[in-house]
Amino acid sequence: MNYFINTISSTVMYVTIDKIVNYFLKYNNQTTYYLIHFLFNFAVTISCANSVLYLFTDFEKLENYSSKFISSNIVAFQLYHTIIYYKFFKFNDWMHHFFASLCLINSLYYDDREYGYDRTVYFFTTGFPGLLYYGPLFCLKNNWISKKTEITIQYYTNVYIRSVGINCVVWASILYYANGKYLINDKYFYLFLFNNILTLANAQYFTSESTIAYTKHKLF
Repeated sequence: MNYFINTISSTVMYVTIDKIVNYFLKYNNQTTYYLIHFLFNFAVTISCANSVLYLFTDFEKLENYSSKFISSNIVAFQLYHTIIYYKFFKFNDWMHHFFASLCLINSLYYDDREYGYDRTVYFFTTGFPGLLYYGPLFCLKNNWISKKTEITIQYYTNVYIRSVGINCVVWASILYYANGKYLINDKYFYLFLFNNILTLANAQYFTSESTIAYTKHKLF
């Protein structure tokens, strides 16, 4: 119930912030969204950074860092984006929101021990790479950088940060589980595996998209 209440209240908060920013700064809708998304990614990055460190140094400390509050806020942000900007959505936007929300809801069931492992995933999916994705888009909308610079940043972010980071944390979690250290309930193993597969697919999809865009830009 707390998860549901936090998701709804956070959704209302993000929608309200969007309206306030639009009212005072007079940005067009997409520019407002890029700014809010950048700030949201910054908050996720700061919140999840220590969990990434613990994943590779002291796994047991992750037990002290529940993922559920951050999970509910990410779902709320997905809802906010859909409510306000659905008119701009392409097919891949709908698919992204559907599968991302599905992963987040699934994690509520298998994360019985309140481990913060999912926070390491959020760092490399929603957090730091998103910071480097929406920051340049906001700058591009304000004509502070060129399209060439924006595409180049996206390429290096996805190839050398998002993809590498996601692969590291997903395979680390599988190894921990195989050695009995990631103590999820065994009956939820397939949800855990399903989430990891989708997370890897997320990494490869964005890497592919940014590589295609970067290659086209370099060739043409």
